[in-house]
Amino acid sequence: IKDSYICLAPNSVWFTKQWPLEHWVKLIQHFPPETTLYLVGGPGDKDSCIDIAKKSGHPGVQVLAGEHQLIDTAALFSKATLVVAND
Repeated sequence: IKDSYICLAPNSVWFTKQWPLEHWVKLIQHFPPETTLYLVGGPGDKDSCIDIAKKSGHPGVQVLAGEHQLIDTAALFSKATLVVAND
């Protein structure tokens, strides 16, 4: 984990709260290429996060969805420069 990073949580258990995938891709594309971006979520979110990462083409995106417990993600959020989530 880098010292400076941004966390993005693009999924939600409530479909009605999810921002469309294309919007996440566009958001990521606005960050400079040297920006580290972590896509986080549960195991069921991994495929959509991989899809977002691939479609964005951003070199700094890393998919962490499904790899950590909720408490670990909370710790990651606490040190992030920015957190963008649906809720």
